[in-house]
Amino acid sequence: MTSGTTAELTDLQFYDLNIGYIVGENETILKTTNGGTNWLIQNLALLMICILWILLMHF
Repeated sequence: MTSGTTAELTDLQFYDLNIGYIVGENETILKTTNGGTNWLIQNLALLMICILWILLMHF
C-alpha cells in the first residue's frame, strides 16, 4: 500500500469498512474513503477549523 508521504505513520483508525484515518509525524494526517485503496493527505489547519465549527454549533 502506498500512502503518498514519507512521514513515519504511527496510528490507524477505521470508522467503518471504507472511512479511515492514519496519523504520523510532522502533523501528517491521511484519510481513505475506499477501504485503504487510496489515501489523501489532509490539511491539519482545515480539519481544526471544521472541528471548532462543529463544536461551536453544538454548544
